[in-house]
Amino acid sequence: PPLPPPPGPVDEAVVHQRLDVATSALMRCLADAAPGVVGTVTLRVHARGDGSLVLEGVTMPPGVTAGPALVCMGDVVSRVRVPGGGGERDVAHPELALARHQRRSNR
Repeated sequence: PPLPPPPGPVDEAVVHQRLDVATSALMRCLADAAPGVVGTVTLRVHARGDGSLVLEGVTMPPGVTAGPALVCMGDVVSRVRVPGGGGERDVAHPELALARHQRRSNR
């Protein structure tokens, strides 16, 4: 019998859905790194066939550097999982909206 076709890539819609669920954690990373900044952030994520995600890059608003937020966001993204068993896919997750965040005081 012929071999079954190779699996298709990870479903991009599922990647977006799972990242949407992680938005509050991603926003905390950004709020600490860029308090008071307004704009949008785009994540560039690689979805692996095993269902794990890897943050490959972040586009920040003009004048903002990712710095420590990038490490934090990479950690959040690495904890997100999608159904595995498919091929790999690169996904741009657009426009996490940054509002005027205030740093929270522990006092």
